[in-house]
Amino acid sequence: MCFSLAQSAIFAGVGVLTAAWLYTCGRPRKYVVLPAFLALMEVNQLLTLLGLVHIAFQPLVINYFLFTRPYPVALGKLTPPLTYPAVTMIVMPFSQAAAVLLLIKLIPAFVALLGAQQLLQAALAPHLPARVLSVLLTNTCADFEMMCGAKLCSAAGKYHLAWIAPQMGTGYYVPSIFLHFFAMFGPSILFGSTYHRLLMVLVLVTGPLMSEYLVWGGGQAVRLLEWPSIWCLFSVAQMLGVLVIELVSNGIVNKRWVLPGADAAEQAADEPYQNGHANGSHHAAYEPKKKQ
Repeated sequence: MCFSLAQSAIFAGVGVLTAAWLYTCGRPRKYVVLPAFLALMEVNQLLTLLGLVHIAFQPLVINYFLFTRPYPVALGKLTPPLTYPAVTMIVMPFSQAAAVLLLIKLIPAFVALLGAQQLLQAALAPHLPARVLSVLLTNTCADFEMMCGAKLCSAAGKYHLAWIAPQMGTGYYVPSIFLHFFAMFGPSILFGSTYHRLLMVLVLVTGPLMSEYLVWGGGQAVRLLEWPSIWCLFSVAQMLGVLVIELVSNGIVNKRWVLPGADAAEQAADEPYQNGHANGSHHAAYEPKKKQ
């Protein structure tokens, strides 16, 4: 069930104050933990919106990990891009722009969180057409769009959490959630090395495709509302898997079974340039900068 921000704030405040009072009175820990834990559940709308903001920034963080120093050790064995710094200069601004566009799509959710729809309606009505106000302040996304709904809240779903948020409808100026897919996987496919492509194929299979498989028989509503939260759950295991790959790569290449430091990773990534070859084309040997 979804409550307004004011109602949630009241219940959360009562829970937090009760927990704080019991703590200052020196009561046993279990009496403090219970009201504090239950109070967290009342921050439903805020946590839901934070979850969607987190999704908007996922491609940016993933591409930051993939395309910035220290470069993965495996690049020394799996054909790095022609000009790594140039690729980074393209990928990072694109990922930032994608995050901003996905946040713009969530403007109605921010309005719902603040409970400011009527206030903004009255303030902006003399200056903006009714159609524009409707797009900015209310849910106009179609039923087939992910995490779309009139209320801002999380609810217990059939398999996991169902995330529901008012959003701007997809149009010429507003992207669909496909932008998340393209910003997440596109840079590795278009500009990445063999390592990037293999890694992101693994992420695709163990993330969105596995989530699709799990919710396949649950119906359209389950897929649209629960699929993203299931993938976010899997992302913890995916993150650990990527770190293990880095550790094993460093162990095989450098005989050091720890996560690589900057020197080892960059040396492995620059190795093909020092040989004067990259992607099968001859280039001038790359000389890494010497440390001062």
